[in-house]
Amino acid sequence: MQTRTIGMVALAAAIGLLVGFAGSFAIPRLYVAGKGFHFSATPEKVNSLVAEVLQRKSLVEVIDRHTLFEVERKTQPLEEIVEKMKRSVHVSSKNKNVFLISFTSGDPELCDRVVKDLTQRLVEENERQGNETLVADIPYLTGLLAPNRTAVAVVGMMVGLLSGIVFFWFRRPRIVGAALPLAKRMS
Repeated sequence: MQTRTIGMVALAAAIGLLVGFAGSFAIPRLYVAGKGFHFSATPEKVNSLVAEVLQRKSLVEVIDRHTLFEVERKTQPLEEIVEKMKRSVHVSSKNKNVFLISFTSGDPELCDRVVKDLTQRLVEENERQGNETLVADIPYLTGLLAPNRTAVAVVGMMVGLLSGIVFFWFRRPRIVGAALPLAKRMS
């Protein structure tokens, strides 16, 4: 009986693993592309530069040029699309003069094009403001951000394993309850 229970719990874990792995394909893929910069300007100038490039007007031009958020543009106002674009663009500072600009999307080529466009805007704005030129730039980085299929499959296996244990815990015969009628008959 014990072997059968262990086998059934293992079966529940295997089913959970398969469901988790199959379910991971329902999660849309997200890619990220980024480029790093090293400026010899002050952090205030760099912040001003980034703020200028991420203004509404500049982002709308990028959205139009690359036909971003086509489906959403049919149903949502432009302000919501711009906010979505802002959430897809990330600027992080590594220290006072080095920062990374990146873009996240479901299409890796689109990520690259948008980052190149934002990079070009950054360089042009830097020159327009009369700041010192870029000292060096760090190459483009592109990669898969999500889903982590292995992690989703492991979570599915764990859920299946726990479900199997819980199911068979409540399904097992109760020794105390089963022994009671026998004890009454003996007395």
